[in-house]
Amino acid sequence: MNEPGEDSWNERLRGLLLGLALGDSYERARGSFRRRGVIDVGVATQLAAFTADGLVRALASSGDQLAPGQVAPALWNALTRWGAQQEVIPTTDAQGAPVANGWLSEVPALSERRGSAPATVSAVRGGRPGTLEQPGSSSGGTQVVTRLLPTAAVRHLLPYEGIYSEADAEFASYAVLTHGEGSAIHSAVATASLASSCLAGMDVREAVGASPFNEMGSLFSAARDIAGGQPRDPSALRQWMRDDATSAMTGGIYTAISFPEPDDVQDALDFAYRLPGGRGSATVAAALIGAVHGVHALPVEAVSRLELSWVLDQLALDLAQHVRGLRAVSERYPILN
Repeated sequence: MNEPGEDSWNERLRGLLLGLALGDSYERARGSFRRRGVIDVGVATQLAAFTADGLVRALASSGDQLAPGQVAPALWNALTRWGAQQEVIPTTDAQGAPVANGWLSEVPALSERRGSAPATVSAVRGGRPGTLEQPGSSSGGTQVVTRLLPTAAVRHLLPYEGIYSEADAEFASYAVLTHGEGSAIHSAVATASLASSCLAGMDVREAVGASPFNEMGSLFSAARDIAGGQPRDPSALRQWMRDDATSAMTGGIYTAISFPEPDDVQDALDFAYRLPGGRGSATVAAALIGAVHGVHALPVEAVSRLELSWVLDQLALDLAQHVRGLRAVSERYPILN
């Protein structure tokens, strides 16, 4: 693995966020972008944007030094702000102050309903963040995997020793805010870890080989090995594809390995969207490909029309600055109490 320089790391993080949005939009468009006009994003992109915003706030509020327990409250705050903008919870608090604040509250596309996120809506309506002892729901849906992908940017800031390490419990605490099914939580944490390795300079195949995960390691390896012997075969993963978080992870990894070149993005989107039972696979695959090759591998024609492209690019750059300890424009991100 070649450690990327600062500019390269920034490009990869931009690629991860914009790739995620591209894959999500492709699924929302049912496998075919319109020829002209703005390409709408889906709810997965909205939640990922608020996750990135929450990470910046956590870093800004802690002096750019993270410790276990600091990020989950910031991500819960971000989810409640999303809920208020969506008007699924009251838009003002008990004192009459707006729940939604910061610059994302001024982005119209983040206030519009763009698909279903039942576990997240249920959690924010309930007003209680889930914990490892009492998760936010029993859901195993795909949103938990895509929502956690931006946390790949901060994984290296915490120690990492394996599936039951302190770091993995920390990242699992981000997932259980809204979801609770065991394999979905493992899938979300494992996918974020894989994306973190890609940001650090590995390709997806290398990242799978380096993964220490016990719970998801066999599925990682299966996706890699099948891609090596049966690449680009929609039936190859049939036994694992069930339209849940684990299938989004497995389908995304298989697709990213099957289409390893930077000019393969459109073919990868087409393939992942058509995987039977693979909802979320295109979103995961495009995010991983963007993390490996950087933002410039993504098709300019589509990204230039992507509804939140500037917002996501700015979030990526601000997050990158805080991760590097360079500090972003602080008034964009109110300090958390």
